[in-house]
Amino acid sequence: MNDPVLVTGATGLLGAHLVHDLLQSGRPVLALRRASSSTALFNRIGKLYNNTTEPVWVNGSLDDDESLLEAAKQVKTVFHCAGLISFFREDREALYETNVLGTARLVNVLLSLPEPPALFHVSSIASLGRNSDSEWISEKSEWTDSPLNTRYAITKHLGEMEVWRGFEEGLRGAILNPGIILGAGDGYSGSNVFFREIQRGLKFHPQGGNGFVSVEDCVRLLLLLESSSVQHSRFIAVSENLSYKELLTLIATAMDKKPPSRALTGLSYRSIRFLTRLLEPFLGKKLPLSYENLRVSSHTSFYDNSAARSLGFDFEPIRVSVERTAAQLAALSH
Repeated sequence: MNDPVLVTGATGLLGAHLVHDLLQSGRPVLALRRASSSTALFNRIGKLYNNTTEPVWVNGSLDDDESLLEAAKQVKTVFHCAGLISFFREDREALYETNVLGTARLVNVLLSLPEPPALFHVSSIASLGRNSDSEWISEKSEWTDSPLNTRYAITKHLGEMEVWRGFEEGLRGAILNPGIILGAGDGYSGSNVFFREIQRGLKFHPQGGNGFVSVEDCVRLLLLLESSSVQHSRFIAVSENLSYKELLTLIATAMDKKPPSRALTGLSYRSIRFLTRLLEPFLGKKLPLSYENLRVSSHTSFYDNSAARSLGFDFEPIRVSVERTAAQLAALSH
């Protein structure tokens, strides 16, 4: 397959890894970015692939129909990786604008074409909602309103609804619901925070757990979906369900550091939550964590990856993902 593709969010973690993988395989790539967006992360990740090939950069955004239309006309596949991840109160409007309205605009633009390209939308396990600690979550789980659903989760759910609308109106494609994505990035945001804090000697760990997956597995699964006959389905991309203590211990072992041994529970946890909720309206992102981060970090969710495995997809163990990410981050820091 050598048809040109369009990737939104190419300057983010997953988008950058996807673009470099596509370029390595010889695929022509159009990559959407704002004119003001930095390509520092993209170039940094390119070093891991020993890749010097550039995509065709398309200056535009999800709120610019003209740039979306011009790019979409040239391709047969769109990988929609763009999205905002934030749990801070001050980003609520931006979350809705990007994750919901931006996705709706992209869907509308694709539907306006005589022969719309296939759309492979990167959603999140957050869009499936959270429930009791004992219940497994699958692609068939129904969204229910819950205090455990963050504003980010709500906007990813609503954005996914726009994609389902597009499928009902004739678009081809599928949806990927990744867990927390592990992979070498800028070294200080996203899941790279776990590695940075272990390097700094983190003492405490959240008491909850989540589903985790490598960025490489997400790329492989997206490309598998593109080449398959699967249509109008979604697939959870979670390699393993782990407690945060288990994940942080794996990271500490890979970095030859001491793992955190104290659970953030009881009075200390409640006090930090109270102070964060009190101060966040005034300090915003100056706080190390948001109130929503703290609230959901004590909860454990379990995700069923059998739908992806039914396609013949094998997830790599998280230990392998962690060891590779730690080595890559160390190499990139030199």
